[in-house]
Amino acid sequence: MTFMEKKIAELVRGRENELEQAVAAGDLKKVDRITGEINALKINGKPVNPDELECGEAYFVKDFLVTPSAKDYLRKARETILNGEYVPEFFFAGAATRLGLGPMYFLDPRDVAKVVTDKSATAGLGQRQLAAYASRLAALSEGSGIKPEKALK
Repeated sequence: MTFMEKKIAELVRGRENELEQAVAAGDLKKVDRITGEINALKINGKPVNPDELECGEAYFVKDFLVTPSAKDYLRKARETILNGEYVPEFFFAGAATRLGLGPMYFLDPRDVAKVVTDKSATAGLGQRQLAAYASRLAALSEGSGIKPEKALK
């Protein structure tokens, strides 16, 4: 079972029979209700109504870059990326299937990393996106004390 299959199983746990019965009965309203409950936003395990949330402030990058905290934030962001503590999301609009690794929801990040570091994998759009990211990551590591090979792992 892949990582994502395990995660999906965790989400559905305890609802399998109810969901299977609704599917078998062709009760799409019940399937929608159950999946809505499973997918609901939860904070501390309790479902939250979006109307109860408040919007935070959003800043434009150009405005943020002139603030006193920007330099420290950018340093921390660079370290986070180079230490492998950030996983970029490339899999929009079908890009995941172009990698030839199967559906997005069942991808293992380690399999994606193998494609990123495979220099010969440059045929499709997905591979080109990953190759461009790998190149940028290597450039970002320059002057950081982290070797490009380590950043790419």
